[in-house]
Amino acid sequence: MTLFAERVADLLELNGEPETLTVRHPSIRDAAEVLGIRLER
Repeated sequence: MTLFAERVADLLELNGEPETLTVRHPSIRDAAEVLGIRLER
């Protein structure tokens, strides 16, 4: 989001503080599973 913040700030409502997303983050793991991408544990 940081890279595109200036381009989409008028289109999106941002709430809360930014989170660091790594392959250990539950949202990333869930997305990888849906896409059939195997992540190392």
